[in-house]
Amino acid sequence: MQQLEQAFNGNPAMLGLSVGTMYALKGQAQGLMAMQDDDGLAAGPTFEYVAVEDRA
Repeated sequence: MQQLEQAFNGNPAMLGLSVGTMYALKGQAQGLMAMQDDDGLAAGPTFEYVAVEDRA
């Protein structure tokens, strides 16, 4: 998300890098969402905005 933010806020060269990062995370995200709890429920990642000054 940080890479996308950079791409859309003055550094368009970051767009290609951010797309590559998303593809790299695809398998991990699919694996996470395929996991089910004892009730057969699955979870997915949440996306929450974190202000620049609060990022590690």
